[in-house]
Amino acid sequence: MDAQKLKTLVGSLPAKHALLVVGLFAVIMAIALSVGQKADQWASDWAVPVVKANSERAAQDARLAVPGTPGEQARLKTQLRDARGWAEHHRLVTAFFYGRYYVAITMTSLSALFAAFLVGTIGIKGWQHASPYAVTTLIVFGGAAAFFGAFPGLYQQEENITKNKALYLGYVALENEMLSYFATYPGDPKKPPQRPNEYIHTVDEKLRGLNDMVVKFDRSAIPDYVTEINKALNAEGHPEEARSGADNTSPPK
Repeated sequence: MDAQKLKTLVGSLPAKHALLVVGLFAVIMAIALSVGQKADQWASDWAVPVVKANSERAAQDARLAVPGTPGEQARLKTQLRDARGWAEHHRLVTAFFYGRYYVAITMTSLSALFAAFLVGTIGIKGWQHASPYAVTTLIVFGGAAAFFGAFPGLYQQEENITKNKALYLGYVALENEMLSYFATYPGDPKKPPQRPNEYIHTVDEKLRGLNDMVVKFDRSAIPDYVTEINKALNAEGHPEEARSGADNTSPPK
């Protein structure tokens, strides 16, 4: 293809709209990436005290005065490591979904704001006299708002955050309980705690109750983008047709 044909092709109306869509898509995704990186950085900063405390606890494990026989001591230490490991797992999953939830609500708000601004701007001039580039931009931002707005439901972000946070706190509570047991055993003779062989089974029961990996999705939450965009364009650009369509679909009297 020679330079003149390429120039003609790029200068055509469909090509200009395609380039506009690609450019807007790149800008939107760049903003989403930046927002996601900022959210991950905040989550990492907030977790610094927790990570530091976990490192200090792990460094002290060798000096723990674990009661019981050698076999019981080994089992209790294994249970402690399991509780600590699963707590870290659920902390990371919670932080991941928090970050993606922040991206979803931020990008939905920004995209909807730009789309609303364009609707108002186009409405002043009238859809008959609106720039086709403005309409294309409106469709892109409307689609972006629908795209990001579907994330919380599609990826069950709120439920994943809530359940993983609860599991994290449960494992942390169990870890603290075990450390207190090690530190205070045998305790008050008038109110003796469980013996190590009994406490092992108690911890097993609590680990079993917390044993869950929560990462849920909902495929039914995928929106029908074409239908939503057509509804928006019909409602804003062709109100008479929208009303006529509504009248035609009303049940006969």
